[in-house]
Amino acid sequence: MVKISKNTKSTRNPYDLNIAISDVERNMIIKALEVTGNNRGKVARLLYILRING
Repeated sequence: MVKISKNTKSTRNPYDLNIAISDVERNMIIKALEVTGNNRGKVARLLYILRING
């Protein structure tokens, strides 16, 4: 039986471009939320993200 670990941070590839881009996107969204007072509409405009309601 193979045990699959859910702790991927310690084993993830530091050169994985997809993970690096995801981290940058997440950090930019968090900073934009802080700057706009958690106004998602302003964040979408600030970061040029299409905002879909739903």
